[in-house]
Amino acid sequence: VFAASRIAAYAAGIRLDPDPLTWYWQYVEPALLKERLLESLFYLHSQPPLFNLFLGLTVKAFPASYGTALQVGFIAMGLVSTLAFYVLLTQLGLPRVARTVITVLLCVSPAVLLYENWLFYEYPTLMVLLLASIALHRFLARDSVAAGTAFFVLAAALIYLRSMFQFVWLLAVVVALIVAKPRRLVLSCANIPLGFVLFLYAKNFALFGTTATSSWLGMNVARVTVSQLEPDERRELVE
Repeated sequence: VFAASRIAAYAAGIRLDPDPLTWYWQYVEPALLKERLLESLFYLHSQPPLFNLFLGLTVKAFPASYGTALQVGFIAMGLVSTLAFYVLLTQLGLPRVARTVITVLLCVSPAVLLYENWLFYEYPTLMVLLLASIALHRFLARDSVAAGTAFFVLAAALIYLRSMFQFVWLLAVVVALIVAKPRRLVLSCANIPLGFVLFLYAKNFALFGTTATSSWLGMNVARVTVSQLEPDERRELVE
């Protein structure tokens, strides 16, 4: 079903548009991604670096056809997400028919097809969240160190991928798991991923004085407040 729906979408002219790579504020310039990737990621403070790392590696590997490579990459993310969603429903105990129908409806839904063809970090975030959910469920059910470590690696990846996820969120997850599981087990799984997250925060604070993975909080708040005001109202408030 997944393959048939993607072939049908492609035949209908639905394509991933690579143009946002050249003008979205969230993305490092393609020339810098290609020629100075690690330096650009190290000094990036407007966004977490993981999605730009994905873009940079793609541009480096396929300089003449990175648009096609990104399309294939996003379809692969869709396949992984679909399989992960089915596995998660299985772990949660849904009957086979129910989880199959729900998974099929998800993978062919217009919203999923839209996000799969939008060059943005929402679709990779979906995939990582689903994989993290599988790992967390397995960790809680089996006390598996491998599953616990996988969960915290994926949770750290979310922080490196999407500024919506900050250290305070991960800290709350650690505290909740310590309540449910032995502290030594939780910390043994979490210590290295937590170290990578703290490194990102320490780097941003040392270089740019920001205590988050993105320095755009003020601008984002202004966009949904000040930018929406009528000019007369804005002038009145300024006065």
